[in-house]
Amino acid sequence: MSKDAFSLVRSSQAKLSQTAAANKKLTPHEELMQHRVTPETKLSPLEFLFKMNGTECFPLSELVANTGKAKSGKTLFLSIVMACCMKKNVLGLERIRETPIRVLWYDTEQSAQSTQNILVHRIIPLSHTEITETTEINSNTNLTNPTNHSCNSVNSCSELNDQFFVFNVRGIGWEKRRELLTVAISEIEPDLVIVDGIKDLITDINDGTQATMVVEDQMGLAQTYNCCIVDVLHQNKSDTDRNMRGWIGTELANKAFEAWACSIVPNTETFKVEHVMSRMRRCQDNLYYQLDDAALPISCEKPDEQPREPNGRFASKKKPEEKPKPKYDIDWGNLNREYILQNDIEEPLPPEEIPWDLVKLFTDAMEGCAFKRYNQLMAIAMRIAGIDDSKYYYFLIDCAKEQHIIVPGKDGYNQQGFFLNSAEQRQRILAYEEEQRRKAKEPVQSSLPFPETDTDDAPPY
Repeated sequence: MSKDAFSLVRSSQAKLSQTAAANKKLTPHEELMQHRVTPETKLSPLEFLFKMNGTECFPLSELVANTGKAKSGKTLFLSIVMACCMKKNVLGLERIRETPIRVLWYDTEQSAQSTQNILVHRIIPLSHTEITETTEINSNTNLTNPTNHSCNSVNSCSELNDQFFVFNVRGIGWEKRRELLTVAISEIEPDLVIVDGIKDLITDINDGTQATMVVEDQMGLAQTYNCCIVDVLHQNKSDTDRNMRGWIGTELANKAFEAWACSIVPNTETFKVEHVMSRMRRCQDNLYYQLDDAALPISCEKPDEQPREPNGRFASKKKPEEKPKPKYDIDWGNLNREYILQNDIEEPLPPEEIPWDLVKLFTDAMEGCAFKRYNQLMAIAMRIAGIDDSKYYYFLIDCAKEQHIIVPGKDGYNQQGFFLNSAEQRQRILAYEEEQRRKAKEPVQSSLPFPETDTDDAPPY
């Protein structure tokens, strides 16, 4: 649907709505039901103006936030966006429509000379529009059909003036700025509105009432005139705080469809644009660019950028050396040297190489009893040995079982635990094992009662 057709349909619908409202006053219930959304509700699909590296962005009828620190390239990025309204592709940005996009740039921050300089020396060259004379529009000019122009260009000045509507309102009061913004949007009916910046439409960025009113007004304008309104707002001054300033920043962050953050990569001449928030799919690839000799942005490779931590602070680029985690966690100073055979060792030894006197340790841990339950023996042995790591205790228990110092079993109450072997029992067990190893090394004797023969047909007896 063309812009004129869309305006005609919207005007007709508004008149019908006004006529119906005049004839019948809706009850609160009827008014509420007009806003109900069901799976069958017929709604127009969401339309986007651009794609950034293949991701759709800048939707119509929605608010978009553009933020960053002071002098971080916010207006520079929006110059790329406005240039893409005339040219199909600019850097990583692509216009979805085949026809040019009508733009309203409402500058509240810079001087009129700076605004004009950006338009003539940045936006127009980026859009490949050449002009020979600056167009002047007097107060009697119809905003939607400017005719007073005189230039020769690749894209005529008439076409340029039909697409670009630039206003500098820094010199007037905040109330008048808000009023004229509504007038401009209603008369021009742009597709894209750049408000640079929104904080100049109120008196106090921390006034919750004003912040809510100005954001709600812009939401209404975006929906009524089916345009995308981009609001520029600075981030907080702290290097680690990347939130938008004041109550107005909180309101804008809550109501905006998406947000773009502009910054300069530290220690470089590279500008970065990051898609930090979106109600749909967020663009994963950041836009990186530098300025050429004519101060025009040109694409560049991603620089070696220092990462940030979640709290906004720069993270260290050095990866800490990963030391192998010890298998057992013991404190050499807390160990009871009474249970170590060489108790004059000064340098800490690896846990597996400490010469424990396991006979003495578990004999003392049994406390004169022949049997101890698992948990009882563990608590006593760890306490008297100065061991805190249970895994290391299990290592010592396995060593004690291999040496037959203790043996698992059950007591008369069918409780599982360990029995303590006496020295004589350990000697008998060790002697038995040695005998078994010796026998295992002896050659195996044939058990047949007759000699073996090589004759295949010999009887087995």
